[in-house]
Amino acid sequence: MEILSRYNIPASADLSSGYFAATEVETMLSLLKVLDNPRQDIPLAAVLRSPFVGFSFEDLAVIRKVGGNDVDFWQALQATAAAQIPKLSKAITAFLQKLEKWRSLARREKLAALIAALYRETGYVDYVAGLPDGLSRQANLRALFSRARQFDRFSRQGLTRFLQFIEQLRAAGEDLGTARSLGENEDVVRIMSIHKSKGLEFPVVFLCDLGKKFNFQDLRAELLMHRHYGIAPLVVCPEEKVRYPSLPYLALRLVGEAETRAEEMRILYVALTRAREKLFLIGSQNKLAAALAEWQETDFLAKVPTYYVSKATNYLEWLGRALGKHPDISGKENDCLQAEGAFRLTCLEKPTNAAVNVQECEKQFKDAVLSLRPLPVEVDPEVARKVKENLFYKYPNELSSVPAKLSVTEIKRRFAKQDHFGDETVIYSSMSWPKPVFAQKKAATSLEKGLLYHTVLQYLDLNLPCDEQGISDQLQSLVGIGILSADELNVLEPAKISAFFDSSIGQLVLAQKQQILREWPFTLALPAAEVAAVPSNSDDYVIIQGIIDLLIPQADGFILIDYKTDRLPKGGMEELKQRYYLQLVYYGRAVETILKSPVKAAYLYAFEAASFIQIY
Repeated sequence: MEILSRYNIPASADLSSGYFAATEVETMLSLLKVLDNPRQDIPLAAVLRSPFVGFSFEDLAVIRKVGGNDVDFWQALQATAAAQIPKLSKAITAFLQKLEKWRSLARREKLAALIAALYRETGYVDYVAGLPDGLSRQANLRALFSRARQFDRFSRQGLTRFLQFIEQLRAAGEDLGTARSLGENEDVVRIMSIHKSKGLEFPVVFLCDLGKKFNFQDLRAELLMHRHYGIAPLVVCPEEKVRYPSLPYLALRLVGEAETRAEEMRILYVALTRAREKLFLIGSQNKLAAALAEWQETDFLAKVPTYYVSKATNYLEWLGRALGKHPDISGKENDCLQAEGAFRLTCLEKPTNAAVNVQECEKQFKDAVLSLRPLPVEVDPEVARKVKENLFYKYPNELSSVPAKLSVTEIKRRFAKQDHFGDETVIYSSMSWPKPVFAQKKAATSLEKGLLYHTVLQYLDLNLPCDEQGISDQLQSLVGIGILSADELNVLEPAKISAFFDSSIGQLVLAQKQQILREWPFTLALPAAEVAAVPSNSDDYVIIQGIIDLLIPQADGFILIDYKTDRLPKGGMEELKQRYYLQLVYYGRAVETILKSPVKAAYLYAFEAASFIQIY
């Protein structure tokens, strides 16, 4: 709120602390304490320094010198008033007269009436309005008046009891939230925790500090407790004067970390679903380029693997891996792939010292000294270059630049010269992403249609009729058991699916329905030299993964089928063949290596054209 107010951006926040620490509230409480008992040195000095009187430090020093060290400040103030010091004594006399008037009012009137009179006669409410964040300061003073009115309703009233009540709150470590000068429904930036945003919606939401680490501090205690699994202590060895975790302790710590991450994921879900129109995700990451590369090379099809989910230490790691391979986000650090898209990634570099003004530079120096960090000073470029060269030294004999694991689709897109992406390297996965509520009524994309057709062909019961009507009935059954939704049913065309089974190969599928392999996953190790530009004598291997749509066993081998549901390119089936040739070659290599049987033929089936083309 302080930073937003510095840039004159109205903000509203429901704070639970900071009220008593506000300068204007402390000043008013000091005045009330002096009215209750003027023989309190610190509140009296605060009032004299405040706009109520306006004395300088030098004036306070003169008062102490005139009064001497053997009396309190109230007696020193009276002695100075009688000392006939030019200007100072006159100002003190005027203040003492006002003070006596206000003390008399405090004895006769209720607390709220006293505070209202102080506001009116001193003009303090108007004064704070001219200070930075004046509206909030005025709201704090109005809140003090409102709380005084509430206190007047109690049987034990009075200024003394009110001040005792405030001191009891402070002694117990309690505080009150600063008053809000703007309402929740006004045109302001609303600042709140994720918990408080539950059940609310906003046009635009900024979710900040995604790089903050999850809090596992409770799992570092000497004794761990769980509501189901009991307690687990550290093992203490008095003779050796050491302690170390027991097996139950390690087990409970793993359980606790998993539960903490689960709760953090639920909180993140709440945060991500608050926006109606736009959601800005803000986080900072050290070594950004390395982190982006790691997030984009995570190999998965529909979900981020459990391993990465369970090892994340902040929200940014989850979101980075989930969005790193999305088609709307490129692998570049400072660009987005498309001007218009569902997701855009922008990476901001750390601001340089040249862009920081003088006040910020002074603050940086002060913070650096207080936290014992190196000072942000100018360094000779040659010295800086040598230091960086030593710190970022990289071993020259790097084994391989190829990732240890790749999908077949990624190999094709990275290394195939005939790929329709040309020389551009675009890393993303062909996965389905659920749309936000406000975008779900739009037509399904070609990617979503393809995944739906693959799902249907995987779960169809081939023992039932596979004509158009039979397919339509089975689609209804898949909706009933939850594999498809009613909205997805409108995207599918039973005639296109039945046309596959009407073909000669489709009839072969029905004839071999008990032996066929549908959506057959595989993992295969290949020499790195086969999939990348590495030396032919390299001993590196790359693990490749993929899923084959259909395998039909024959007496002398397998027939491999791959479905394609996207639109035909301009070159028709021949261009489709060239585009996916390398992919089916790797599929065949996997079948022959793992199943120890040759692939006698490989086909592409295009649903749009309702036709097959043989690849090899």
